Amino acid sequence: MAGEVLEETITLLLNDLKGEIDLLKKQNKELQEKIGNYANKFSTYTKEQAEILGKIQEVKQILNNQNITKSGTNNYKNYQYYELEDINKPICDALLSKGLASLFLFKNGYGYLQIIDRKTGAWIQWETPLRKSERYLQQFTSKSSKKGDVGDLMKDEQALQTYARRALYLQALEIAEPNTIEQEGNETINKKNSKVTNNQLVVPEEVDDVTKSIFQQIKKDFGSKVEFNKQTITNKLKSMKTSEKIDEAMYNNCIKTLESM
Repeated sequence: MAGEVLEETITLLLNDLKGEIDLLKKQNKELQEKIGNYANKFSTYTKEQAEILGKIQEVKQILNNQNITKSGTNNYKNYQYYELEDINKPICDALLSKGLASLFLFKNGYGYLQIIDRKTGAWIQWETPLRKSERYLQQFTSKSSKKGDVGDLMKDEQALQTYARRALYLQALEIAEPNTIEQEGNETINKKNSKVTNNQLVVPEEVDDVTKSIFQQIKKDFGSKVEFNKQTITNKLKSMKTSEKIDEAMYNNCIKTLESM
């Protein structure tokens, strides 16, 4: 009987070990593929790839000759920028006119953009890392935090992918955006202000989606009945933390953002 139990235990251990080995092999393969991608990033292009790059250059020229409206506004640093919806149609039209197509992929913490020659099937690829939202990370880093609603988590994921699509298009087609470093003067002035402008709680565009949604909820709760200032907002954040609407990490992120406003 003891021998059977020992044999069963050994079998289970071997199965677990085999599973771990298979996982390590998979991770190693993915790592080698990523290393290979970087190693070949600046290697000689094939004839088909060179033709794609030539067509992409023509697409850049088409876009440069268009006056594409920027609908995004960063009130914090006082500049306008391209939203995805601003550039999506002009880019798709320009790609199609040159026999090209674009494809977005999201895998293993990265977003990828492939521009493909519709005739030859050859393609060029760009990539950008994806950062998970605080709401997603809290489910794994804090035992006391409440698990996020599936709908909210999906909204975070969709927002992240939308931002990645925009970033990849800008990268691949060299679409210029404002140099935010030049806005440091405005940022310094904002930091010196002791109050947020009355009834205009403006949240920096750079903050994560979770922090942004918390400030939007505060603005919605207050409506136009209160003068927005840092102390009032801080008190509201403390109340939300006490009632467990937000956890410690979310509260700290909001306070850090508030101090920079």
